[in-house]
Amino acid sequence: MLFSLDLTGGILTKEDFASYRSVLIPSSEVIYTKLSNGRMICGPPPPSASAVTQAILSVMDGYKYNTKKIEDIGLLYHHFIESSKFAYAARSWLGDPAFVHNATDTARNITTNESLITDETHPDEYYGGSFLAPPTDHGTSHISVIDSAGNAVAVTSTINLYLGAAVTSSSTGILWNDEMDDFSSPGRPNYFGIPPSPANFIRPGKRPMSSQSPIIIFNTKADRKIKQQVLAVGGAGGSTIISGVAGVALHNLWLKANVKQAVDAPRLHNQLRPNVTMYEPNFPKVWPDPSCSVPTDCSQMGISL
Repeated sequence: MLFSLDLTGGILTKEDFASYRSVLIPSSEVIYTKLSNGRMICGPPPPSASAVTQAILSVMDGYKYNTKKIEDIGLLYHHFIESSKFAYAARSWLGDPAFVHNATDTARNITTNESLITDETHPDEYYGGSFLAPPTDHGTSHISVIDSAGNAVAVTSTINLYLGAAVTSSSTGILWNDEMDDFSSPGRPNYFGIPPSPANFIRPGKRPMSSQSPIIIFNTKADRKIKQQVLAVGGAGGSTIISGVAGVALHNLWLKANVKQAVDAPRLHNQLRPNVTMYEPNFPKVWPDPSCSVPTDCSQMGISL
C-alpha cells in the first residue's frame, strides 16, 4: 500500500501504519437525549455529529402541533429550520475529544440547552458558534438493521468526498479516502469566505470532525407486555446528513409517518453558514411561500440521504 501511495505523492510512512490504533469508545461516552413519552436517543460522541442531530430533535420534542392546521405546519417547518441553525452553530465547537477539551460534555450540553427560538429569524451571530466552514463530505454510506428482538445497529462509513481521493491502490484496487479534507486549516477560509473552526484544526493523531450522525431511538418504558419500539437511522449527503436524519426521525416519531414515508418526505436544510434554507422541489406548497416572512433566504435544490 505504501508503494501505491508513494506513486501518487502520498506522505504516509510505515511508522504511521504501525502506530495506528482503532479507538474503542466506552459506553459511558455515548451521547443520550431524553425525549417525551419515555423515548431516548443514543449516538456516538464527537467527532461524530450525532449530538448535533439529537439537539435538533430535543428542541422539536418540546413543541406540539396540529398538523391539520396550515399555520401549525408552517410553524413546524420554521422551528425545524431555527433549531437546525442553533445545532449547526454548536457543531463548530466540537472535535476529537482527545484534543478538544470537554468535547463530549459540550456535545451532551447542546442536546439539553434551552432553545432561544422565536417566531422570527435572526442575524447569524444570534445562533452562536465559531464560524465553522461548512463540511463537504459526500462519499458516505449508511445501513440500519433491527432484529426481531429489537436489537438495533446503525452504521455509517465514509471516504469523505465523491470517489474519496480519486486514487485506487494498484495492489488491492481499494479506493483511498480523503478524510484529511474533513479538517479545518488555519488561515484558509472556505468557498464562502467563512473562517475555519479552531476545534477542528489538524493535529498529529487527531480525528477530523464529521457530519456522520448514526442514531438509535428507543422506548425506555417497554416491558414484556409492550413491544420495544426502535428507530435506527443515519444517512449520507455531507452536511445535510444532520438535518436529513433529524427530519426522518421527526416525520416517523412525531408526525406518525411510516419509515418509507419518512425517508421519502421532502427535505429542509439550513446549516447557518451559509444562512440559506434549501428545500427539495416536491416540498409542500404551504411553505416556502413568497408571502411568508420566515425564513427570508430560500433555495430549491436536491438533498440526498
